[in-house]
Amino acid sequence: VLKASQITQRMKNSHDAFIGMYQLTDVKSGYYLSVIDKDIVLIEKEDKSTFFECHVSQDNLYGLKNAKTLKYLSSTIWGPIKAVGESFGKREECHLSLDKENTGIFFLTTNWSYGGWLK
Repeated sequence: VLKASQITQRMKNSHDAFIGMYQLTDVKSGYYLSVIDKDIVLIEKEDKSTFFECHVSQDNLYGLKNAKTLKYLSSTIWGPIKAVGESFGKREECHLSLDKENTGIFFLTTNWSYGGWLK
């Protein structure tokens, strides 16, 4: 209980930090990860919707804010991943795996939804 309390307190005092602007592409098709309305899609040509501000908290939890919609990718209450997050909080936390063999974004489980990889 004490350890859980310490972690919770540390998270409350933790602030996210901007680390850069990124574009994410599908390795096979070369298409760009993009946001159209609230949906995450792959598109052929780059535009402002294919850029994401990357924020980090606790050294390994990330938030991706779309440059066009200014919304974070987040796990919605019913499960789908959408670009609807107003701020970087628990629903917007994800883990980025950026290596040649396993690249992807892991969205954490929240409420009734299930976490999972976006590859």
